[in-house]
Amino acid sequence: MNKTILVIATGILAIVGIVGFIYARSRPVETEEVVEVEEMVPELPFDQRPVITLTPRSDGHWLKLSISGLSRVPGATTMDFDFKYEVPGKPDQGTSARLVKLSGLTVYERDILLGSESSGKFRYDEGVERGTISVRFRDSSRKLVGGVTTDFRLYGATTTDLVSKDESFTYKLTTMPKKGYFVVIPTVGMPEGLQGVSVSPIGVFASESAVKYPGVVNYTSAKRYSGGKWEDLKSSNSSDLGIFSEIK
Repeated sequence: MNKTILVIATGILAIVGIVGFIYARSRPVETEEVVEVEEMVPELPFDQRPVITLTPRSDGHWLKLSISGLSRVPGATTMDFDFKYEVPGKPDQGTSARLVKLSGLTVYERDILLGSESSGKFRYDEGVERGTISVRFRDSSRKLVGGVTTDFRLYGATTTDLVSKDESFTYKLTTMPKKGYFVVIPTVGMPEGLQGVSVSPIGVFASESAVKYPGVVNYTSAKRYSGGKWEDLKSSNSSDLGIFSEIK
């Protein structure tokens, strides 16, 4: 009798153990929630800011990003950047790079695809008109030493008014362009050779580099930078695109 009771009790304990094991395995595993802390990025003083330009390609699907004046940032050994653009009816798209080494680098250039590529096949995002570029600099211990952010507008050959994203700057083309694409972008930093200005210049760049695009800027007194030199604009008229600074 005692032996029978012992067998029954052992069986019950085994069943309870199996049920408990199955229940424990079926419960979700609790993990500690990881919260990403956004790093505070000190804004670089004007004289330490790089010059950022963006030039469209003739098909409008690629943009050439150029970041120059990298040696201006004291203590910077690496650079991060985020490139984002708006796609009508879809989430924002973009690309980024982390810890780009600056040693021996004076200009960083990269071709940006407005779309995606997989196994040699390209998908292009249509209707892209606006975007932002953020650049951050780090020292040898990967601590942030400063950063800058700018925005851009992309135009096709459908208008004579090339306007910055915040609408503070306008370059009005003398004639309607026949083809190509245009980008209007605050360059953040100032190209060399112009003193006494503390406001970001505005760059206007075209895919058809062999074509001249005369026009009028909405600045009362302005200078244009192109080919490594600055020139005064008479009555706000310019013989071509370039980087424009308002002189007050």
